[in-house]
Amino acid sequence: MFAAALLVIIGLSGISAGITIVQAMANTPPTPLIGIEIGAGIAGYGLVATIAGVGLFARRRTFWWLAVGTMAAGLAFLIGLVVIANLDPVATSGLVIWGITLACLLAPATRAALPR
Repeated sequence: MFAAALLVIIGLSGISAGITIVQAMANTPPTPLIGIEIGAGIAGYGLVATIAGVGLFARRRTFWWLAVGTMAAGLAFLIGLVVIANLDPVATSGLVIWGITLACLLAPATRAALPR
């Protein structure tokens, strides 16, 4: 349940951040298309994470796979950003949150709680 809650929180914050970025870019003349694409990508990732979290609350194994894939992709992306952009420790707090979420998802007790 903790992993599902973290997924929903990550997802909803991603949706919110993505929408905010898209709105900001749309109101900036000339409209930078790449900014809108980045915002849409963040919102899309947030939507997938939210769906995975809700599916986990319903104890559906398919959503466990979606959650693991979503968190693994997000964690890999964040690690890439930290390596490329050399972000400070405060900005890398997402690594800890994504890592904890993935660890909770991969725990044997989590998989055991899902019906086959």
